[in-house]
Amino acid sequence: MRTYVLLLNWNNWADTVECLASVLESDCVDFKTVIVDNASTDGSVEEILKSLASMKRADGVSLTYKSLSEEDALDNGTPQEADYDVTLIRNNANYGFGGGNNTGLTYILKDTGFDYVWLLNNDTTVDKSALSALVAEAERNMKVAFVGSVLRYQG
Repeated sequence: MRTYVLLLNWNNWADTVECLASVLESDCVDFKTVIVDNASTDGSVEEILKSLASMKRADGVSLTYKSLSEEDALDNGTPQEADYDVTLIRNNANYGFGGGNNTGLTYILKDTGFDYVWLLNNDTTVDKSALSALVAEAERNMKVAFVGSVLRYQG
């Protein structure tokens, strides 16, 4: 089942990169990631792009990625155009949590070939089996509209 992982970033690129690294270790093989940057002013976009250039998927293959402006993502961007592992969308303003995620969801909904969206806070790291377990639970009972996971503070 093809899944999108959606991460929102605002002035916190280090956590976003750490979260993405944990997602990439997933034992689920059919997913893409969309990162929405909410107009960060700390160089987040550049740092995330620099990190993407050196990251690999769990199978050891280098990531494919693209960066889009908000306009390109919402007006012209289509996830089906190419099979990228990660798409980084740069919002023009900080729209807050809901608005930033809406940019990502609007982009994702243009792809008719996906089954699920996993919305993650960028200050999380995930177990490598979390995504496959969530998909398996969603597939087990098609009457369920949402599935979620247990969050543990590791401070």
